[in-house]
Amino acid sequence: MDGQRIRIIKKNDECSMEYRIGDMFLVDSTWYGGGNVTSKSGIPLSLDKEEYEFVNGEDTGHVIDAYSYGLGVMDCFCEMVSAGLKTLAMSHPCDTREERDSYLADAEKLCRKYGVKLYPEDGIERLIERAGTENQ
Repeated sequence: MDGQRIRIIKKNDECSMEYRIGDMFLVDSTWYGGGNVTSKSGIPLSLDKEEYEFVNGEDTGHVIDAYSYGLGVMDCFCEMVSAGLKTLAMSHPCDTREERDSYLADAEKLCRKYGVKLYPEDGIERLIERAGTENQ
């Protein structure tokens, strides 16, 4: 349990100014009734098991919507192409043309930022077909 992330869900010591509900800590050590952590001000705290819940490695308390995630992927790809690490980058495929089109304005801004080109594609089938005819 040492080194695991926890989130405070209940505060048994209402007088303590060292922690609040929602705070997150790394466990320093454990005892039979809970865990020991260090507050942001450096004060050691002993927390009862009922005061916290474990937070898995992927739950940081931040919620990232699908649009923001997709745009972040595009930003990364544009940066790699701009730096010469990749010669071509393709974003995750969109389920519909409408979904793809919802990204166009922001994707164009990213391309201008990194000095790369954008080519919206209607479907992977057309891209494969086009690549096959170019090699002939």
